[in-house]
Amino acid sequence: LRPKPRQLEEPQQPPQPRPQPQQQAPQQPAQFQPPQRPPQEQPRSAPPQAQPQWLDFEAVRQRLESGQPARVLSLSEFRPTTADDRYMPLQANQWVEVRRFHDKLACGSCLAAPNGDKWFPVNNIVAYVVETEFAPDPGWPNADSFLKLQRGGCVVMDAIYEGQWEGW
Repeated sequence: LRPKPRQLEEPQQPPQPRPQPQQQAPQQPAQFQPPQRPPQEQPRSAPPQAQPQWLDFEAVRQRLESGQPARVLSLSEFRPTTADDRYMPLQANQWVEVRRFHDKLACGSCLAAPNGDKWFPVNNIVAYVVETEFAPDPGWPNADSFLKLQRGGCVVMDAIYEGQWEGW
């Protein structure tokens, strides 16, 4: 981010010459005061947290590619289906520091209990904004089981199925 340039204002009056220091009469020596204990340091509270904000996925990707991590809030739970400790389980509303993306996976660590970088699905930290409205045709079987989408709404995906929805 670049700071907004400020315009310099023309001074209304010409600058006045600085007053010259005057010699002062010698003052009486200060009275002796015993040393005082320094004030006890108060416990520091955590700095106020900034409100979470929506970030464009590509902006986050560029940030990671430049070597800067991004702190994000997980939007849904993830439980690995394998005992492989390279995957990190996630809770919804858990803060994660992401360091890189690879395909459909993100790599990072949990801020509450860092345990090294581990992998989790990108879907757990991405909300999709609806661009095209969708309403199921009432004549479809199980039409009430389809999600109606409104333009500008947000959707969090639990799973993306490869090739099973092509053409929709």
